[in-house]
Amino acid sequence: MAIHGSLFPRPQLALHQLEISNPEWAAADNLLNAEKVTLTPSLIYLLKGEMKLEKLNFSDSTLNLEQRANAPVNESARLEQQDSLEAVQIKARLLEAQELAGAAIDVELEDDHAILRGFVETAQQRDRAEAIAREQDKVKTVENNIIVK
Repeated sequence: MAIHGSLFPRPQLALHQLEISNPEWAAADNLLNAEKVTLTPSLIYLLKGEMKLEKLNFSDSTLNLEQRANAPVNESARLEQQDSLEAVQIKARLLEAQELAGAAIDVELEDDHAILRGFVETAQQRDRAEAIAREQDKVKTVENNIIVK
């Protein structure tokens, strides 16, 4: 591995031919093989004396993820626990809606029935969230359990 750094025009650190080994039980020798990894820190945080990455780029890399036999399962990684594409689309629309800034809304989709839960500040926000859910083609009914604080 070779390490190169520069300060100008922008601070940057480059790691060349980076290899991160896997544990002995893994089939692949390395967890990560990367021809180049570039780290670019945030200038604002550097001036404050803090280190925060603005960019992390991997070039020509391979990441080998494996699960050890008999290892406990990460429940949140199970596909049946994941949100459907339609639920994710509704959540994205809710996040994009400026009038819902500051709202905390969760969406669950069971077939064509959307269930909204969470908190908003006004009744208008509650109604707008429901309207956004109804705009999704797959949604036929909406159960609005959003609480106005």
